Amino acid sequence: MPFNEAKDSITGQLDARVEQVLEACVACGECLTVCPMTVPGEIDDSNSEEVTAGVLDILRTGSGPADAEKWASLCSHTGKCIDACDYGVNPRFMLGMARRAMKLAKVAPEERRAKGKEDFATMVKGSRAMSHMQLSKAEINNFSRPTKNGETPEVVFWTGCNVWRTPHIVMHCLDILDGIGAPYEVMGGPGNCCGIIQLRTGDDENAVRQAGTTNDRFATTGAKEVVSWCPTCQMQFDETLFYEGHEERPYDTSIFAGFLASRLDDLKKKFTHPVPRKVGLHLHGDMAGVNHGVRDVLSAIPELQIIDFGHEMAGYQCNSIKSASANNFKLDARKAQLDAAAAAGVDTLAVVYHGCYRDLCTASEEYPFEAVNFVELIGEAMGITHPSSFKRLKLLGESDKVLDEVGQMIAQNALDPDEVRAVVDTEMLGKK
Repeated sequence: MPFNEAKDSITGQLDARVEQVLEACVACGECLTVCPMTVPGEIDDSNSEEVTAGVLDILRTGSGPADAEKWASLCSHTGKCIDACDYGVNPRFMLGMARRAMKLAKVAPEERRAKGKEDFATMVKGSRAMSHMQLSKAEINNFSRPTKNGETPEVVFWTGCNVWRTPHIVMHCLDILDGIGAPYEVMGGPGNCCGIIQLRTGDDENAVRQAGTTNDRFATTGAKEVVSWCPTCQMQFDETLFYEGHEERPYDTSIFAGFLASRLDDLKKKFTHPVPRKVGLHLHGDMAGVNHGVRDVLSAIPELQIIDFGHEMAGYQCNSIKSASANNFKLDARKAQLDAAAAAGVDTLAVVYHGCYRDLCTASEEYPFEAVNFVELIGEAMGITHPSSFKRLKLLGESDKVLDEVGQMIAQNALDPDEVRAVVDTEMLGKK
């Protein structure tokens, strides 16, 4: 389909679904009452009907009451609101479209495009620098994993862009897929972007261009299932642009942990090594069944004991709470969770996503347990080990030490040392 027709089709579907929301939503406010972001936003949920009605105003006009605009802007996509609605509305989608409506109404098109381009370039620069400073050229080339003899892949493993900052996670995922035995093809990185960065800035045209290209590439493989690692990509395709039943999406989607749970009988045959650990789970909202998937798979590992200690986090991953005004809320909630994990006697905190892992991987410096990504535990059960170079480098604590450590990779992969330093400071060491 020509791009202009595809763009009109996708944006037209979005607009039609917004109309469906406006018809179905009765502004009962139940979605607001379960939203964790009312606390940092200081939004009075006793006026939940009024605030929700204000969101509907935003969908109609691009603006609304202050609390409605604040709520839409603070949404961290936790997803508790979805189950709270009795009227067939996905409030997470509703708030996303409210943010889109505000951008379209209040920001000039050229500014939206410029911001989308700037944010995308920042992401690409960070992802490339962070991954290439940890990987040799041979390791980078090994990630393509084409199917044997040109056979049609059963699944596409869609890595997304940002997990490449923690390449040991990707390495574990590929070895796990090899263990399951299903033919697969790997796609990911900025060249197979979901378009979320542009959509967030209100640049519909380039969001659809990016996502449409990626969707076409998925369809061309002939795979019947796209298994995503990244929850942002999963949400963008599954809930927003190419939702289930969309005519331009000839494949099913699942998230990695859910896919593993669906193939657990095959995977358990590879669990040949006991993993005697007491594991707590660092969980956010149950995006596409990811929490159930993680629990089911880890529970099948010999001698691994899951310790429940409560404290499910707001947001769909740690870095989905982006507002400066909510930062203390996020840090307080994180400390409460880590304290609870320590009190429960866990020796391992299993983290689901890459963004959370980057924040928590050095928790052992302050707590009597180590934080790992859940795929590392699966790898341990399979006899697979890929050490976390990200964690090792982060523990150095200073950009000078990090650059000294990765100097060979900087040279081999023709990276700009100043760009690497800037990325290390902001994205690894948390310096602003």
